[in-house]
Amino acid sequence: MIGKLIGIGTFVAFFLLTMALFPYVATQESYAAGATQIHDGFPIAVLEDGHPKIVSWTEYQSKLAHYKNHALVGAAKKEYAVDEFTSFVLSPEGNQTFSVDYRTDDYRFWSSYAVRDGIVRPISFRFTGAFSVVIGILGGLIGSALLAWIRKRHLSRRAGHR
Repeated sequence: MIGKLIGIGTFVAFFLLTMALFPYVATQESYAAGATQIHDGFPIAVLEDGHPKIVSWTEYQSKLAHYKNHALVGAAKKEYAVDEFTSFVLSPEGNQTFSVDYRTDDYRFWSSYAVRDGIVRPISFRFTGAFSVVIGILGGLIGSALLAWIRKRHLSRRAGHR
C-alpha cells in the first residue's frame, strides 16, 4: 500500500514539475532587437475605442498605423477582464517595458515588449494550453518509471553487497 502511494506521489510530482516547466522549455522564445520572426500569437495589450483588449502580433502588424500609439501602458500592475473567459494582466517592467499575462479559454500566453515611439518591440514570449496536460502525463509516467528503475537498481546492488 505504501509503495503504491509513493508511486502515485512520484507520478504527481513529476506531472506537476513537467506542467510548470513546459512553457519555459518548449515554447519560450526570445527576440533580439529588429527580429522579424515573431510568434503569430504574441499578445499585445492595446486601448481601442477606450476599451482594453489583446491583439495578436499578426493583427498588430497588419494594422500598424491603426495601433501606433495605442499600446496600453500603465505605471502599476493591473488586471483587465475582456469577457467572461478572457482576461489579462499588464505589468510595467521599467524603462518603457511591459509584460502581459493573457488567459483565454484553455490557453495562457505571456509576452514581454518595449514600447518605443508608440511602436511595440517584442522581447520574449511563451505559452501553454490544455495540450500540455498530455506532456505532463508523459513527464509523470517517464519520470516515475525512471525513478522506480533507479531505486530498484540501487536496492538490488545494495542487496548484492551484503
